Amino acid sequence: MENISLLALDLSNNTLFGRIPRWMGKMLGLEVLLMANNHFGGPIPVEFCKLKYFLKILDLSANNISGSLPSCFNSLRLTHVYLSRNKLRGSIVDFFNSSDLVTLDLSNNHLTGNIPNWIGGLSKLSYLLLNNNYFDGGIPDTKVDGKDVRLGSTSDGK
Repeated sequence: MENISLLALDLSNNTLFGRIPRWMGKMLGLEVLLMANNHFGGPIPVEFCKLKYFLKILDLSANNISGSLPSCFNSLRLTHVYLSRNKLRGSIVDFFNSSDLVTLDLSNNHLTGNIPNWIGGLSKLSYLLLNNNYFDGGIPDTKVDGKDVRLGSTSDGK
């Protein structure tokens, strides 16, 4: 499947298991990757960093993905990121370069640390879901260009 030129791949709502295949990072024209509601485990492959010019929508929610978010996510040009209901750990990586980010759903994981200030610099952000994690501190005192950003509850930490 490495040589297939796809714009979108939807494998959601199956009973697929194992690790996410590393070869998916070689699908350089891929714009939409939907793999929610499966049984994938292990970390997000660093090979996904190679998708930085095309990948816009990433949905890996409701799996068993563990580990931390790849630091290369700051170089991706994602508009919608759905990683909820996994076992992700660590802090939120810097999505600062993702100026087109509209949706960031990291709810129901095991993320820690502070909610970063750079979230206020995401001018297109409309949906920020961070509930049911282990964040410290408060919500940063920043505005998102006067926009009405819908925040998921951050008070329901596990």
